Amino acid sequence: MDWKQKHDLSPDVVTCTSIISTFDKAHRWKEAVSLLYAMRKSVAKSTKKQCDIQEQFGQWTLPRPNTFTYSAAISACATSRQIDQALHILQLLKEEEQNKDDTVAKVNTCTYNAALVACCPSKTSKGENALKRFEIALTLLSQMRKCVGYI
Repeated sequence: MDWKQKHDLSPDVVTCTSIISTFDKAHRWKEAVSLLYAMRKSVAKSTKKQCDIQEQFGQWTLPRPNTFTYSAAISACATSRQIDQALHILQLLKEEEQNKDDTVAKVNTCTYNAALVACCPSKTSKGENALKRFEIALTLLSQMRKCVGYI
């Protein structure tokens, strides 16, 4: 019998979020984003038949990402100065929230703060690039005020 089947274990959202945070600390933003996308895909494509097949063959079913998962992935992108990817993940979260389909993840100050960190210029950022990041940060702050409502 397979170890997973014997112990009936699958990673939960806390485990997956912790792994994403570990990728963040290791400056491995691509792996962090890949895990987030795998979690989103697992939820989007999970049907009763697929879950039965996954259980039969001992494959893990990944949990639905929550707000902390998205924030951790955005933070991983920010740590590696991947502003476009961080903003893309924030946009994915906003779109998921608008679907209003019993969503677990919601945009909050933590997700916006993680995206704002991505806007911080690096030591090598100069001129136009730094100005662009500043303008993006101002836009995020405006969106944050409208969305969260208390800054």
